[in-house]
Amino acid sequence: MYNSSNNDSFEKDIQFRLIILALFTTFILVIIVLRAGYLQIVKNTNFSERSQRNREVVIRIPPIRGRIFSDDGSILASNKKIYNIIIDPNNLSKDQIKRQKTLLYLSEMTDIDYPDIEKMVQTAKIKKERLTIAENVSFTNYIKILENIDTMPGVEPEELLIRDYPNQQLASHVIGYIGPINFNEFSKLQASGYKKQDWIGKIGIENSYEKELRGKDGFVAYEIDAKMNVSRNNFVRKEAALPGDDLLLSIDLQFQKNVEAILADRAGGIVVMKPSSGEILAMVSYPNFDPNIYILQNPENYTKRIEMSLDTKGTPLINRTIQSEYPPGSTFKMISSFIIAEENVVPLTKSYFCSKSFRLNSQTFGCWAYHGNENFFEALANSCDTYYYNTSLLFGIEKITEYASLFGLGASTGVDIPFERRGFIPSVTALKEKGETWYLGNTLNTVIGQGDVTTTVLQLADYVSVIANRGVSYKPHVLKKIIDPNTGDVKKEIKPEILNKVNISQDTFFVVNQAMGMVISQGTANKAFYNLKRPFAGKTGTSEVGVGQKKQTHSLFVGFGPLDIPIEEQVVVAVLIEFENGQPLKYAGNVAAMVFSSWIHKEDFPATAKRMWYPVKDSYN
Repeated sequence: MYNSSNNDSFEKDIQFRLIILALFTTFILVIIVLRAGYLQIVKNTNFSERSQRNREVVIRIPPIRGRIFSDDGSILASNKKIYNIIIDPNNLSKDQIKRQKTLLYLSEMTDIDYPDIEKMVQTAKIKKERLTIAENVSFTNYIKILENIDTMPGVEPEELLIRDYPNQQLASHVIGYIGPINFNEFSKLQASGYKKQDWIGKIGIENSYEKELRGKDGFVAYEIDAKMNVSRNNFVRKEAALPGDDLLLSIDLQFQKNVEAILADRAGGIVVMKPSSGEILAMVSYPNFDPNIYILQNPENYTKRIEMSLDTKGTPLINRTIQSEYPPGSTFKMISSFIIAEENVVPLTKSYFCSKSFRLNSQTFGCWAYHGNENFFEALANSCDTYYYNTSLLFGIEKITEYASLFGLGASTGVDIPFERRGFIPSVTALKEKGETWYLGNTLNTVIGQGDVTTTVLQLADYVSVIANRGVSYKPHVLKKIIDPNTGDVKKEIKPEILNKVNISQDTFFVVNQAMGMVISQGTANKAFYNLKRPFAGKTGTSEVGVGQKKQTHSLFVGFGPLDIPIEEQVVVAVLIEFENGQPLKYAGNVAAMVFSSWIHKEDFPATAKRMWYPVKDSYN
């Protein structure tokens, strides 16, 4: 029997499905139309550019690296043009006679034996690499090769700008050097536009101001025809490379030369800076190195680089003023002097008797000399350990740690040269963390700058700057100005930035300054400064390293002056000579006095040595 209700239900179901299909089809068509519109309208420019790039080859134009100048405008780092000869092994003539003739001619032009060239070409061919057969060939030979280039397929003469350090070892730790980017550096800098063939600053100013010195890449785009040939007659588009900024440093070039000559071949470091601004006038570390050996990649330079990397004793790449940590010895005693005077630990006139040794329970602690009765001023002037042993037992290690931190010891200065070390100021807490117990003997070692205390030469200079400025020091820096290379306009000038501010009374600064003046006028540095005839404030120090028969001593000096001129014209000098071991020609006080004399009189080393009655020798070893 016919059921009309079932038929109506079936028809309604069919209609519903047709409506759903129509809506779905319409939705799909709308999506297609919108996508097509998006691709043709919104993304048209992008696809047009990509299409254009598919018909182009883009040649990168690297920027010219910014130059580095000393304060007087002398060039410390620049760029020079060299001429290289490159061989593409796959493009050498297939004719063996012509090929051999080409390589023999190159042998004559480059002074490389023919068999050696053949070996290098074969190796490059296996590696599928182009071969730089000779770097920095003479301009005359470069022109001769260019004149014959049409008869030598596969030979490609190249003009190249390379980094040049005209003063060689001078200020090498300050300036640093550049080198090929390595894998880790590239992975970090790829997003900033660096390429695998780039060179970047490795140490020194070249590293810390890489961004400013680098500049910006340019490019030239040429068309490619259907056979993938590049048409260099007409470029499609181009963008000029922007040179890197020039840097003007606070380093005084002639003074840097003088200070390096004064340090000579003694292992150690010297920092000279203006306490009123933090400007570093000279930073010397020896042994040093010639940064040019990192530029040309020839066998001779490769050998030199290997030798330097294997020199674990001399470690010439280490900047001893910021990367080496030393016990400060008696230069640390101003910390205790500030505690005694500011905290009224004992009257400044109170004396302690020094018999060259001090007994604490079952231990004996020595002093470097027999001093008899010494008060506050005499103890600093004569560097009497016994006075500080006695007083340290009254104020304790906590005060030493507190005041050392106030003066910035145990913390980085933030100097604009990379890889600075922090040094270390021991404390009860630090020893507990190592699972050890603090004893009074540790306090006695710490108070005279021994034990676990370590500082850098630059930290000592900054610490003494606080004393010179009567309560404040400024962040040490080498950069003075950033300059636009095109216009010569100053883009940025470095202003003094407060680093440490010490809330200690001016009366305390006065008495510590007075005692430091006595170090020069009648104390341990009197003989060294005798011929200067000007007032200075300073402190000598001797730090012990090693134990037993291997025990050796470093010599230190920190000071500032001359005191008879405004603070803006004074300089701070910090000197450390490694392994002085009682040798008079390695006393840091003598070296510091000559540095001050050279600064005051603007004299080179021979004139300074003559003025200071100091022996002039080719070597101080």
